Amino acid sequence: MKRPTGRVELYMKELEDILERAKTHPLTDEECAKLRKALETLLYLTDLVGDKVTTISRLRKILFGASTEMIRNVLGTESAKTGSPPTGSPEIPPGDPSAESSHEKVKGHGRNGAEAFTGAKRVHVAHGSLKPG
Repeated sequence: MKRPTGRVELYMKELEDILERAKTHPLTDEECAKLRKALETLLYLTDLVGDKVTTISRLRKILFGASTEMIRNVLGTESAKTGSPPTGSPEIPPGDPSAESSHEKVKGHGRNGAEAFTGAKRVHVAHGSLKPG
C-alpha cells in the first residue's frame, strides 16, 4: 500500500458534516477529496497495524512526526556547523577548571557501592535457605 502523500488536517465534526450533506445533496469535489484522503489514511494505517514488523513507536512517528530536537534546528544551521555557542550564552574561558570537569567523561555505571555510604550502619541479615555463591 502506498503511503498517503501530504498531511491534511481533518476533524471528525467536519467528516460528519460531509456525511450528513451526502444524504441529501451531491458532494463537491473538495468534499470528495477529503473523504478520499480519510479513507486512504484508514486503509494505510490498517495495513500498517496488520504488518507484523510495525511497532507502536513507528506508528507514532508516522502519525505525529518525529519528536526529536536536533541541534541544527535549535541553534540554526550555521552555529551547528561551526560549533559556536548560540548567541546570548556565556562563553567560558579555556583555562577555567569548571569547563574541563564538565567535559570529562565519568567512568562507571552510575551505581554506588556500599563503601560510598560512609554514615550507613551495615547490618548482616541471615537467610535460612540462601547462601553466597
